[in-house]
Amino acid sequence: MRLAYAHTGGEVMGTTLADYLDDWILDPLFLIPLVLALLYFRGLRRVPMRAGARFGRGRPVAFAAGLLVLALSLLSPIDALADISFFWHMVQHDLLVLYGTPLILLGAPFVPVVRGLPRTIRRRLFIPFARSPLTQGFFRMLTHPVLAFVILELWIMAYHLPVTYDLALNNNAFHTLAHALLVFGAVLFWWNIITPYPFRLRLHPLLGCLMLFGSSVVNAGISSMISFSGEVVYQFARPELFMGLTAHQDQSLGAVLMWVMGGMFRLLVIIVIAYRFAMREELKEPRMAPRLAGASAAAGN
Repeated sequence: MRLAYAHTGGEVMGTTLADYLDDWILDPLFLIPLVLALLYFRGLRRVPMRAGARFGRGRPVAFAAGLLVLALSLLSPIDALADISFFWHMVQHDLLVLYGTPLILLGAPFVPVVRGLPRTIRRRLFIPFARSPLTQGFFRMLTHPVLAFVILELWIMAYHLPVTYDLALNNNAFHTLAHALLVFGAVLFWWNIITPYPFRLRLHPLLGCLMLFGSSVVNAGISSMISFSGEVVYQFARPELFMGLTAHQDQSLGAVLMWVMGGMFRLLVIIVIAYRFAMREELKEPRMAPRLAGASAAAGN
């Protein structure tokens, strides 16, 4: 196993596909989620009893699974393979945007992470900062559903422009920034779908389904343009290393993965949201029936 301390930024490190399967990256930026994980599990034991029911076994499992997915995407050979293959590029981005980020939010990290902070930092720095009207106003603006949708989808479209994508392949700093913006946009997007405790859902579930549908339309548009392109769009250094495919075949395979798997996952989430919404509405009906019956009787008299 070969360990590196940063992304290669387009530099060819191997001559065969097997060489890339041995690349594991020790990226210092991953210290950020590791610190968050330490605070999360430290603070989980300090969550107040009134909120404890919201942190069953599923929450920490989801949080840990999300961190594992992010690590797999950014630190494993997937990151090196994404330098030579558009297919693996799409695998990496799906792991970041569709799986790792929502899993972390499903872990409801806010309360445990805050509780995991040292008491002095929490009381003297974080709480005054979080209670500031300016901070709360900025946060509400940033997580507005329309702005969150635009930030993520606009960056995904911009990232898949040939000039932007090729720059990320050949520039280490920009490649890191591109991934950071993807995760940032994904957090804002999924915040409106999941809305972790203790925050209140500001978007109606059916509007959340519409948001996901809009994301599917953008995803299908980008992937179809790449899939039906008659020429190689992106300039990978060693595309022939991936399964013996030509660069165009690899590009088409990656576009199909983006189109089908991305669309199917969003559709699955839409189905789950719609089903849960329907179940909640059905539970309300028995409580409303006596009121409706009483109103009908009063009208008859």
